[in-house]
Amino acid sequence: MAMLLLSVIVGSLTFTPALFQALNPCQSNAVLSGTVLRSFDNVKNFSDIENAYCDISLSDGWYRLKVDTKDVDLAQSVPPPGSCNAYYPIWMNGSVPTILNQKTSAKACMVTSQDSDCGVSLDIEVMNCGEYNVYYLRPPDTCPAAYCLDIRAPCPEGTSSETGTYPDCSVNFPRVNVTPSVEPLLGISVENAAFQDLRFQCVFTPLTQVISTTSCGE
Repeated sequence: MAMLLLSVIVGSLTFTPALFQALNPCQSNAVLSGTVLRSFDNVKNFSDIENAYCDISLSDGWYRLKVDTKDVDLAQSVPPPGSCNAYYPIWMNGSVPTILNQKTSAKACMVTSQDSDCGVSLDIEVMNCGEYNVYYLRPPDTCPAAYCLDIRAPCPEGTSSETGTYPDCSVNFPRVNVTPSVEPLLGISVENAAFQDLRFQCVFTPLTQVISTTSCGE
């Protein structure tokens, strides 16, 4: 069976389906792999600058952002200085498009100090590819500056928080001091004295109250 090849000639350039796919950012992009260290919840004071991330060697182009096998987006809120494993974290001042194949422009803002959430800005683009988004990124002109990813860094082993992620990780969470007790209570049914009801009552001391009693079942 012969293969039908569609093409459109514009000037001296012939657009075939294969070439269109190569020019479609959703199909042709590089992968910017990250770790939870790129989360803006990950705030550190660096004593060794060599441990910080820097995206100065990043090439201009379309990128699909991934952490392990999960697609993620650029952070869309202002990260604190020293987060995302960089001195100068970069976040996206804008929003991702909601329509398939829609492309929008945005600003990538570099946090250069506590009082400057967009000391340096870069022109970027973002495109909706359905189940994920792709970004046209540009490299920063200084180090250590790096793009922040919209992920939540899990608490280190041995610590936890209300969400299980930064920034409120603590070895003292949760502060639980509960000693439950179960007491069987036998009562005579008023409706039918021939039968007895066996009820269990669970008594415990929650964190926010002195004493609380709840029914564990009948």
